[in-house]
Amino acid sequence: MRRRTLALVAMAAALAAVTAYAGVLVVYPVNVQVSEVAPPIHFAEGANAGAAGLGGGTITVTLGANQTSATVSFQVTYQDTYIIDPLRIVNDDTANAYYAKLCVATPLASATGVVTTAEAIVSDGTATLATVDLTTTGCSTEFTIPAGATLYVHFHTTLQEGTQLDTGTLTAQLTLQWSPESPVPSQP
Repeated sequence: MRRRTLALVAMAAALAAVTAYAGVLVVYPVNVQVSEVAPPIHFAEGANAGAAGLGGGTITVTLGANQTSATVSFQVTYQDTYIIDPLRIVNDDTANAYYAKLCVATPLASATGVVTTAEAIVSDGTATLATVDLTTTGCSTEFTIPAGATLYVHFHTTLQEGTQLDTGTLTAQLTLQWSPESPVPSQP
């Protein structure tokens, strides 16, 4: 009986301790200060933005108001089509290099299966720095945007001959993710 009483007293004390702390709230203040700066990395139209495309079309590049977003439109046909230098990545910071990767958020999907290859290619004008597959989600390898440099974005597609063309426009959504540190951190 004595053990039972001690056990009940211990349980009551434990419940009292939990109940006593259940109404406690501790608040620590944190001040957040944000300074706005102009982006050192931005997009620019490439040499072939506005150039004649296939089938009477045009290679169209539309930049956002602050050049931190871009829409690129072009036409492709069977076999391999390369769209050379419609878009550029510019580093206006002449003192610092930045690190970047291209990531596919929404992949390009062909309803007929005619597209066997679709990729964005980043180059420095002499060598390929990174390539990302536009038909699947994922990121390119990390590449460096040197201080004061301009990089070139090209597109390559392969359409399977003998396969029916898709009837509508195909779309892929990419992001350019850049950072002053390497490796480029992942999005939270």
